[in-house]
Amino acid sequence: MEFIHSWLTPLPFNSFDYFIISINAIVFLLSRYVASIFIVGRSQQSISQRLWLLRTLNLFLFILYVGAVFFELKVVPKISQTGLLLLFAYVANQLISYWAIKKHGRIKQLEDKEIHSDTYTSETVSLIGGFVLLMVVVLTTLNIWGVESWLQTTSVLGGIIVMVFFTKEYWVGDMIAGLIILYNDQLQPGTVVRIKDKNILGVVLQVTLTQTVIRDLIQKHEILVPNTAIRNTTVELLSNSPKSGLSDYVDFKIGYGLEFEKVESFLTTIWEKACERENAINNEAKPRITIIDNGDHAVTWRLYFNIGNIFKLLEARNTINRVAYICSIEEGIGLNTPLTHELLKAPTPNKLSRR
Repeated sequence: MEFIHSWLTPLPFNSFDYFIISINAIVFLLSRYVASIFIVGRSQQSISQRLWLLRTLNLFLFILYVGAVFFELKVVPKISQTGLLLLFAYVANQLISYWAIKKHGRIKQLEDKEIHSDTYTSETVSLIGGFVLLMVVVLTTLNIWGVESWLQTTSVLGGIIVMVFFTKEYWVGDMIAGLIILYNDQLQPGTVVRIKDKNILGVVLQVTLTQTVIRDLIQKHEILVPNTAIRNTTVELLSNSPKSGLSDYVDFKIGYGLEFEKVESFLTTIWEKACERENAINNEAKPRITIIDNGDHAVTWRLYFNIGNIFKLLEARNTINRVAYICSIEEGIGLNTPLTHELLKAPTPNKLSRR
């Protein structure tokens, strides 16, 4: 103890300074726990991101405070109070978000993971709570630094209004669209959607105030789509299907000259063997076979089938195409467009001279 006391005595810190430093050290050491306990609120923001933000803020305020003490600046108390205010505001914001999504959000099971998603109510509560907290922090900070007179002038408020006005195109539209999407309550986590205009086929992970997070079913990566883009295009909700499952189809071009019953039996065999290979295809819902086009070179046959597991839509299609190729070899029925014309070779110069 004497060694520690002799080491600390030369330092220009008093009891209050050590209290502030201790608070910063405790927050820094417990930052991983603080970042992980509230992560259920927003699934797209990883623990590492929250941890990095909290520790960066904590370290910046600590260095700023220690530097002010060493240089004996008069603003030391103001820096300490502002730092504590920002740290507590960060934790308070996480608490508001955590409570809102726990109280008014919903829980979805997606790919063996439990995802806490926002609703219109939870996002509105978080937005109002965050705005009130921001106002409290701004007013308290002005009070700490003794610049309350700024609120009595139009310069600060005018600057804020101008900034909001010139940036509204980047966030106001997405926020309003996000609230509308959450209010309609159709795009929920786990919903499989198809957006043809953007060539997207994926599952919705989360809808926030500014963007919708979709996981691509083909490459398994995440796609961030602005909410205004979602509102301004046609979104197909593939998950909203009857109990028999989503009805999908695969087209085959088969040449003329084959009996209808033979082609129908051929396509039925494809469906039966595909059901044996892929359990995502609903084998209880019988396939439908129709002719959709009598072309110049081939007939386009369409095989309708039902998907029991919508998340395996692509696997079901690939299985049917693979089985169709195998069956075409076994049955001797070509799936390529038949050649219905012949290219004649041009006559040689010798033949032309003889004529």
